[in-house]
Amino acid sequence: SYYRVDFEQKKTGEKFTLYPNLIKNTKGAEGFSNNPDSRHYWDRDIFTYVTYASSMDRSPDTVQFRKYQVKPKDTIFYSHGYMILNKVSLNPTDTRLTIGPRDTMIVADISVVSADSMRYRATPAIFWKGVDSRFIFDTVFAQNLAIGFTAVNNATHGVELQVKESDRMSSFIALKAYEFPHINLLWLGTILMTVGFAVSMRRRQVLNKSLKLNKGVV
Repeated sequence: SYYRVDFEQKKTGEKFTLYPNLIKNTKGAEGFSNNPDSRHYWDRDIFTYVTYASSMDRSPDTVQFRKYQVKPKDTIFYSHGYMILNKVSLNPTDTRLTIGPRDTMIVADISVVSADSMRYRATPAIFWKGVDSRFIFDTVFAQNLAIGFTAVNNATHGVELQVKESDRMSSFIALKAYEFPHINLLWLGTILMTVGFAVSMRRRQVLNKSLKLNKGVV
């Protein structure tokens, strides 16, 4: 599993992206191995790796969608608040969804009000492109809600909404980031030691050659 993590420096506004990843062990020992990613500067390194991800939990999400038959201005309650179906619109312009000139979309405009009076908007839809149709679900991550608009009941002038409330809704990772200042001093010391070792070996070879020559002259 590869993860893209965008960083932004608060003081300078510098932005960069790192790609740490997790490898699932399928043979032998079970578990995950993390591969870090780092950002290098002349005076420091930034080292990051993923310690946990929600994708590591292999237990399935067993929460099922619940169906509701509602009309505009009806209310649906969930464990941390309620939601109101404001209206149902055909090809609305004030939506996050892109509608082509030959497409047809019916959108349910829903207000979600949490127990702490925070308000959210959800716009699930039924989308037709030619003869193909599909449901476009919307998610309110802050309330762990997935909301679908799945049918229109012409007889009652109502619609069918499907709602799922699950704490497995949003994906997340636990990321550790370390900054190593003056790390290049360590690399400089390593290089100097390597050069010094090479010089000493060369010096030793020259001395040995000189001793052999002197012995030959004697």
